[in-house]
Amino acid sequence: MLEKQPLYKLLVRYVSETITKEELLKLRTLVNLSDDEELSVHVHRLWNEYKPAKLPENTLMDDIFRQIKSRTRKQRIRLEIRRKVSYALGIAAALLISFLSVTSLFLLKEKKQYEKAGEREMTVRSERGQKVRVTLPDGSQVRLNAASMLQYKLNYGDSVRKVAMKGEGFFEVKKDPHIPFIVQTQYLDIEVLGTSFNIYAYEEEQIVETTLITGKVKIMTHTFPVRVAYLNPDEKALYHIASGDLRVEKTDKRIETAWLRGALVFRSVPLRDILYKLERQYGVTIHLDNKNIEDDVFTGTFDSEYISDIMKILRAHYSFQYKIVGDHIYITSPRR
Repeated sequence: MLEKQPLYKLLVRYVSETITKEELLKLRTLVNLSDDEELSVHVHRLWNEYKPAKLPENTLMDDIFRQIKSRTRKQRIRLEIRRKVSYALGIAAALLISFLSVTSLFLLKEKKQYEKAGEREMTVRSERGQKVRVTLPDGSQVRLNAASMLQYKLNYGDSVRKVAMKGEGFFEVKKDPHIPFIVQTQYLDIEVLGTSFNIYAYEEEQIVETTLITGKVKIMTHTFPVRVAYLNPDEKALYHIASGDLRVEKTDKRIETAWLRGALVFRSVPLRDILYKLERQYGVTIHLDNKNIEDDVFTGTFDSEYISDIMKILRAHYSFQYKIVGDHIYITSPRR
């Protein structure tokens, strides 16, 4: 409901340039709700009591106001206003059209400025070897793994909570059944209402993974034919970029979120992929002189914050030698 505040009082504040933004909005609404007679009476009173400098003064307008003022009975005033409606409305227009024009321009400018500002994007990046925690405007939490990026617009939460991401991130979404939460990746959209889940969506990878920890999510592909999947806790959706295949399988959430605890878990993963993920996780560049062992698979868990500890484990497994020089690691592997 509109707060009850006299139209005349707001008109006085407007012409004296002391009106606030909130009062301006109320005045515009009251003007729209008022009939011609009511507006004319207020303009008549305003002219006689305030005599605003913004209103043009001439003999015709003075004569009209004197005629209106000379009527003491309300009915006669109304009759005179009806008979002189073109003049009375012309006087009102001197104030009200100007007011509405200024108000409309002001509100339009405000709206455009707000929309323009709302389209600006906030970007958070985590570099190689770095993890970042992000708190979104609604209180939702995002933890970004190494070499990842999260983007959202300044109008986040106005009608939808939408973010875009690349890399890997763990989301803890604040529940709000009225404003959906959507994560956009290059190939998938993940929609939730309140839940926690992990997304693995590095651009250089050939697969996008979404693992649900709690709640429920809807996954929808971008490409035609559109594929849709719903996840329950301890399920993972795998989208194969090359084939467009989307499938759901059971998984172990502790393995999928091991990176949150500083651990890396590999299950029958080629050494090539392991070295690549170590580069990203620890911010190093690894040089392997013998490509013959790149396809050898490895199963194990690394939970050390030091790359040197992990290299010792791999050396024992593959019998190679290595040397660390700054952020470069040189591996000399045995010839086969």
